[in-house]
Formats: sequence, structure tokens, C-alpha cells
Amino acid sequence: MEKIIKAPAIVLLILILLPWSIVQLISDEFPTVQAVFGALGCITLWGWIAILAESLKSRLPGNVEISDTLFLINIVVLILSFGGIHILLEPGQTVHVTGLYVLPIVYVFYAIFQVYAHIAKLLTSAEEMKEVKFSHRIGEMFLFYFFIIGIFWLQPRIRKVLDRPIPEDKAGKEYST
Repeated sequence: MEKIIKAPAIVLLILILLPWSIVQLISDEFPTVQAVFGALGCITLWGWIAILAESLKSRLPGNVEISDTLFLINIVVLILSFGGIHILLEPGQTVHVTGLYVLPIVYVFYAIFQVYAHIAKLLTSAEEMKEVKFSHRIGEMFLFYFFIIGIFWLQPRIRKVLDRPIPEDKAGKEYST
């Protein structure tokens, strides 16, 4: 998996955007194929972020503990919600919700924010080898959010962090810098 995460930025961009590009190329006469590729695009993006988070978390020093429970819950929520939308809705169909039905949609927006905040926290903490404040990692959140452009700035930094060895204290030994 680390080979995929360490791939050049343009390769990652193509791999992650390829399913959605295929959806745009396929005629509306094949809604099932469009739904499958749309769901695959969601799984690819959120799966890459989940794998990246796990790899970055393994590069944190022992004195930095970042919980990823809410992050993993939100990844599952995002895969199910976006994948479900691609599978259940016909092309061109929209969803209109009002009242209390808006609450799950609001949570999906929160989940997106939290996932990007978590991955930015892991990246900056792994780079600086200490836990960083929110104000220090907000730029990385925007780069992850605007993935198409941000990947070209983020990927060299991700590769640099992942090229470092896993700290020894992750295996129960003392970490030395």
C-alpha cells in the first residue's frame, strides 16, 4: 500500500480521479455502470485518505497520541453516503430535503471537515514530530480539500515523511532523533 501512497502526485491524481472521469464519459443510457464507477471513485478517494492516515500515524513519535476513532467512523459515513448517493440516484436526479432530514446532511459536511482536519493534523505532527495546533495546520486542510491542486504541494511532503523510518518506540523501544 505504501507504494501507492508514495506514488508521484500526477499518478495519484489520475488514479483517484479516473473513476469519476469514466462516469462523465459513459452515456446516460448506462446508469448502473455510472453508479458503480461513481461509488468506486468515492471508495478510492476516502480509502486513499484512510490508508494515508494509518501510514502517517505510524510515523508519529511515541509522545504524540492522536485518536483516530472518530476519523474512521467518519470515513465509513462518507463512503456509505457518497457511494449510496451514486448508487441510489439516477443520473441528473437531485435530492431535496427539509426539516429534520437535513441533520444527516449537516453531519456529512462535519465528517468531511473532520476527516481533512485529522489528516492535516497527522501530516503536520509527523513532519514536526510533535502535536500541532489547529491554526498551524489549517493550510494543509485547504490543500486536502482542494485535492486537485493541493496534491502537488502535499505529495512531496507526504513522501518525505513516509521515507523516514518508523520510530522505534512504536515497537516498544525508545525513540531517538
